Amino acid sequence: MTTGLECCLYLDPAGAGQGTWTKYEDVGDVSVPHSWNESQRKIRKHKYERTTLGQGVLETTFTLTYRAGDAGFEMLRDAHLNKTDIGVAVMSGDIATAGSEGWQYDAKVTSFPETQSLEEDMTFDVTLKPSSDATDDPARVVISV
Repeated sequence: MTTGLECCLYLDPAGAGQGTWTKYEDVGDVSVPHSWNESQRKIRKHKYERTTLGQGVLETTFTLTYRAGDAGFEMLRDAHLNKTDIGVAVMSGDIATAGSEGWQYDAKVTSFPETQSLEEDMTFDVTLKPSSDATDDPARVVISV
């Protein structure tokens, strides 16, 4: 059994697999919903409609706690404001440990809303989605070091 505390979020301003992965720990819950676009096939000879799967839909969302001068925050903020790609890896453990698995891809920071609650930390709810500028599709990887 693996808890969320054991999982790791990595970012790379050079892109997935292009530079050095940096573990980013100023985040709360991380979510990586994956689904398929679908269409329905409805023909008279079948009693039930049939589903055809199309392209995959993937995103990574997390809540980021703001810390002034934090390099990870600045990278995400700048990537959002400048519409540039960053590499993201959401892993079940350390990225250098055999058996760790997760999604890796080049992403755009599509959403970066700020929350300033009166009695809690200032946070950002970040959404990352696969970049149309990426040369590779997102990949589900298992580390085999």
